[in-house]
Amino acid sequence: MSGISDPVLTSIGETKARYVRLGKSGLYVSVPILGAMSLGHKDWQPWVIEEEEALIILRAAYDRGINTWNTANVYSNGISEEILGKALRKFQIPREKLVIMTQCSSWVGDSPKSRAWLYRDKCRDSKDFVNQGGLSRKALFSAVDASIRRLGVEYIDLLQVHRFDYTTPIGETMAALHDLVQSGKVRYIGASSMWTYQFATMQYCAESHGWTKFISMQNHYNLLYREEEREMNKFCNETGVGLIPWAPLCRGYLARPLSSNEISTRALEEQKLGRILSVGHTETDHAIINRVEEIAQKRGWKMSTVALAWINKRVTSPIIGFNTIERMDEALSARDQELTTEEEEYLEELYCFKRLMLSPLQYRPGYEEESVPPINYETPTQKEYDEGSSLVDWDGPGDAANPINWSNTQKWTIIGLVSFTTFNLKWHSLISTGSMASSIFAPGVPQAMQDFHSTSSVLSTFVVSVFIVGFILGPLVLSPASEVYGRLPVTHAANIAFLVASILCAVSVNISMLIVFRLGMGLSGCVPVTLGAGFIADLMPMEKRGMALAIWTFGPLVGPVTGPVIGGYMGLDTGWRWTFWLVSILGGAATLAGFVFMQETYAPTILKQKAKMLRKSTGREMRTKYDKGQTLKQLIASAVTRPLRMLILSPIVLILSIYLSVIYSYSYLLLTTYTEIFEGVYNFNSGEAGLGYLGLGVGFVAGACAVGPFSDWYIKLQRERHGLPQPGDRLPPLLLGSCWVPIGLFCYGWSAQARTHWMVPIVGTGIFGAGVELIFFPIQLYLIDTFTIHAASAVAANTVVRSIFGALIPLAGNPLYNKLGLGWGNSVLAFISIAFAPFSLVLLKFGAPIRTNPRFQASI
Repeated sequence: MSGISDPVLTSIGETKARYVRLGKSGLYVSVPILGAMSLGHKDWQPWVIEEEEALIILRAAYDRGINTWNTANVYSNGISEEILGKALRKFQIPREKLVIMTQCSSWVGDSPKSRAWLYRDKCRDSKDFVNQGGLSRKALFSAVDASIRRLGVEYIDLLQVHRFDYTTPIGETMAALHDLVQSGKVRYIGASSMWTYQFATMQYCAESHGWTKFISMQNHYNLLYREEEREMNKFCNETGVGLIPWAPLCRGYLARPLSSNEISTRALEEQKLGRILSVGHTETDHAIINRVEEIAQKRGWKMSTVALAWINKRVTSPIIGFNTIERMDEALSARDQELTTEEEEYLEELYCFKRLMLSPLQYRPGYEEESVPPINYETPTQKEYDEGSSLVDWDGPGDAANPINWSNTQKWTIIGLVSFTTFNLKWHSLISTGSMASSIFAPGVPQAMQDFHSTSSVLSTFVVSVFIVGFILGPLVLSPASEVYGRLPVTHAANIAFLVASILCAVSVNISMLIVFRLGMGLSGCVPVTLGAGFIADLMPMEKRGMALAIWTFGPLVGPVTGPVIGGYMGLDTGWRWTFWLVSILGGAATLAGFVFMQETYAPTILKQKAKMLRKSTGREMRTKYDKGQTLKQLIASAVTRPLRMLILSPIVLILSIYLSVIYSYSYLLLTTYTEIFEGVYNFNSGEAGLGYLGLGVGFVAGACAVGPFSDWYIKLQRERHGLPQPGDRLPPLLLGSCWVPIGLFCYGWSAQARTHWMVPIVGTGIFGAGVELIFFPIQLYLIDTFTIHAASAVAANTVVRSIFGALIPLAGNPLYNKLGLGWGNSVLAFISIAFAPFSLVLLKFGAPIRTNPRFQASI
């Protein structure tokens, strides 16, 4: 090798390890990586080797080329880091020749015996420990300074967050880690065992801000525990994150025959404490270990070589703790050793999936060692494993089939069509139904009664209210149906049914026929109203749902306003039948457009179709992650009862539904007074009276246009500040809405009674309308963000309650205003809404605890 100096040639000759890039970073690490958890003080754990022996291990590792050392501040409460630092100084190892990796987030005790890391809550109550652990900015900077001091170095090559912190905002953690890199104290950052969604969220937070991202994931992975293959390994491989798993030999179970009856000191100690992982203890595990031994004998290898040859092919580099030089040489012997495809399949085919575990102790807030009972692990059957390994999911986060990843044109076309369909329904509902309390607000109804030679006031009222009956019953069946069969078939069926019912209403020959098909219009017409939220949840990420809801609600908001305007003039010139014909024309256009442009957006349905195709092409039994193994009958029963279960079992759904329903029903109650005020007081004709609705409409639209973009902006702000926004971040506009509603009611009522200029009561209705939207929008978005997959059912539950209130409360309109007048009548409503105002504060403060309390969780 001419041109290479003798020292380099000597170094190459002495090097027994190999080196690989850590993910897509420029950092090279040794294979294997030395794990220093076993180097420290026996008072911390009985299986730890102490300084004298540890220094021998470290010198041997360096001499053999294992130049990457992994430790953690919590290992032996800092003593492990101190020993690594002593090795650098004693053996005069140049700092730049080592890759030093350490971890932080756990509480470091003040003596080797301390188990502070096991008592997170207790540490939070200590003046000495309160800010030592976790991933806050203070804790991270303090931990890095302490680790650098113990190691006796100027910087750390790879700082890893040891576990996820459930209390510190992700944004704070990632910003602090970035600043540590910028300061020069840390070169790279990585993470250790956590759920994939947590790791992905932290990466997204860093990427969206241009901060330093993790380059490594230190997770639990070996032949006996392969659950990480489901998500974490795939995510890391796709995003260029290096995998450096711990326990690659499974506490030594994969390094010695079962017949030897040997067990590592660490594994034995954890068995005594009842803190055993779901590995090495089942019949299937024993069978896999026997196969490792079988291949080792066939190849003339050590069993550890077989296990490491298998894992080395699948990860960047495994982390191995050595207590003897012999074990180290065994691990190094796996260099360049490869198994055949048949041998790999032979080792893998028996594996049965296990319950997910991040570590021997689940690292959760409030954990206390004494409170966690031994975990009872059951060996899944081969059938269960086959089902688990045949789950159908999206092909990564960027899968083009996932509606979240569709183009904006596709998304807005679908939302626009749903909005148009809802508009057609809503403006018709006001043309032909108007108020449930009075027929003077529905000019078409008296004409219809006259044509059918009926003078029954009961039938006159029922022909109006039967539409709302459909709105009460329909959501209980049709919205959940979309969660069984998909959005598309339910939407198409509803559009066709609405069109047919509208035509039959237009050609009705008697009052009974009109009532029956008006009911049909209500039943089918509820679909776009309740499924709109489902489409938004399907198509839009959280930070874009506010604007999407604003676009969709253009139909529900503008419809009730334009309906009376059009209806007032049509009633005068064309007759009541033409209101149905116009609805039919628009409904036909919406139906045709739906067949051309609408697509299935419901993720479980799309994945179900994908699973069906895969079953056909592979012959395997494939299922989606949403498949709970229910029969169709069970699935339908569960879906149909879901809205009612949400109302009964989920207090947050019931509370929000009642609050919104009371406020929203006021708008219907106000509508009972419009004809009397604008025709009786201001002498408008029927057509001009309809223009009075524009004030309410302007308020509706203005409120929606304001709160939609604001809500999205606020969600983005919360993501920047805290990393992961919560549904409760939708609720702040409630405070403003709870103030505007009574102001609008006072203005409308007293100005109308005083017979001020007609513009004043219209302005009052505009303020009221904006206030209603400031309440309606946050609650709808809250339900969508909370229930996502079942958003249609949540909104259906809300719609049912809202429809009941909307049907009943306006019945009190005439008696209320006849008794108290417009001023005091609307003041009563305003006082009731003021009484509800503190409820907004209660929701903001206690909404999350109520929503997440296990006692209040509905099984949906």
